[in-house]
Amino acid sequence: LLRYAKENTVFEGIYLDRLLQLEKLFTLGNEVFGSSKEFNDWVRWPRTVLGNKLDIDSLKTSDGINDMYAELLRIQHGVYI
Repeated sequence: LLRYAKENTVFEGIYLDRLLQLEKLFTLGNEVFGSSKEFNDWVRWPRTVLGNKLDIDSLKTSDGINDMYAELLRIQHGVYI
């Protein structure tokens, strides 16, 4: 992030896509948990959902972000597993 800011360049391609996914995830997470702190605590808590391990390392991949987003939607709709 600092390099992009220093060079005054914009994010493109996969980097832009990943940032948009993270923004969407954190927006929903803050909505579901009511605060950034509660959501950040939840993200850092390792758990197994549907056979997949979800934790902070899941944010490194697009699939991991999508899995966390799906879990948040289940929580929001009361079908938490």
